[in-house]
Amino acid sequence: MLCKEDINECEHHPCEHGGTCRDGINMYTCLCPKDYSGPRCQWDYPPVECTKDVQCANDGICNDGLWGANCTCMPGFTGS
Repeated sequence: MLCKEDINECEHHPCEHGGTCRDGINMYTCLCPKDYSGPRCQWDYPPVECTKDVQCANDGICNDGLWGANCTCMPGFTGS
């Protein structure tokens, strides 16, 4: 069995856009702020907001989302 020193990967792979780096054993994870994604929080995805162009039928409720606006359907209806 070999024992090696654990390296702080956060020193070599900093998170972008104010993300918080969590060091692990031979890995790291970035906790990204709102509207950012990716292994290092490098992708900026502003949320798609519900507008007059994004309307839900049959009294569905529009939800703003990181990957696009979507609808929550009322009971008895389906869709997205």
